Amino acid sequence: MERKILKVYKPGAIVEGIYQSCGDKFGFLITDEFHEDVYISKSDRLNALNGDTIEVKIIFSYYGRHRNEGTVKRIIARANDTFTGTFKKTRFGGEVEPLDAKIPIIIDVLDGDTKNAQTGQRVTVKIDRWPGRRSNAQGIITEILGYEGDAGVDIDTIIAEHRLPHIFGNKVLEEAKSLSEKIIPEINIEDYRNLQLITIDGADSKDLDDAVHCEKTENGNFILGVHIADVSRYVKKAGELDKEAYKRGTSVYLSDRVIPMLPFKLSNDLCSLNANKDRYAVSCIMEVTREGKIKTKK
Repeated sequence: MERKILKVYKPGAIVEGIYQSCGDKFGFLITDEFHEDVYISKSDRLNALNGDTIEVKIIFSYYGRHRNEGTVKRIIARANDTFTGTFKKTRFGGEVEPLDAKIPIIIDVLDGDTKNAQTGQRVTVKIDRWPGRRSNAQGIITEILGYEGDAGVDIDTIIAEHRLPHIFGNKVLEEAKSLSEKIIPEINIEDYRNLQLITIDGADSKDLDDAVHCEKTENGNFILGVHIADVSRYVKKAGELDKEAYKRGTSVYLSDRVIPMLPFKLSNDLCSLNANKDRYAVSCIMEVTREGKIKTKK
């Protein structure tokens, strides 16, 4: 396979892209697939952090180690303003060192903004003043996660570092609370409550979103039914639940907990095919031959 030759920028050119940190010493500007990444030394980084959108001026490579080198002229947009790190008390309040090695800064926290965090605790901190060439960043503690080794702290840290939304707002919870649990028979809606349905999930599963049933016919074929909880019955377009689900995208399964896409009223109850509970579902009923071919379906 022929190796792709990447272009280089001419010294003096002004380019934009994403800063990719390689730690405290250096990083690269990522622009596009046609150009070689631009090397940026620590002294030329300004105060760019990993993921920031930056403007860079291409400079002459004095040592010739990199075909593209640059100096950051300005920060166009910050990728993040909240970080997870380890807190340390100081005379004037405290400081936070981010856990991510690609964020090589110290964030000062004034005495009134520490939430009484203690040395050694993991915290989340929101920056309200970015670092200068000779000054640290400054921020406010937003959450105390606990000490390393405490039960659940590692998972809480993962949630914080990846900014996983795990708390539902009042409007979302109010909309979920208002939903009726009544199942009302309707014309043209099939009733499969007399069938022996099974779900295939772990013993401690709470969100049972699909079930199946299978029965043999007189001609030797099989009737296979797949039933999916009908979330659209409750989540209406442009509603608070719909907007929250769009923002989250999916449920997140961690080692000791689940962060659901929808409040538990739906994920574990109304939209879960729980035993001995009537539920709305979207069903696909197929007649399958002994060879596994689908003959008819509805």
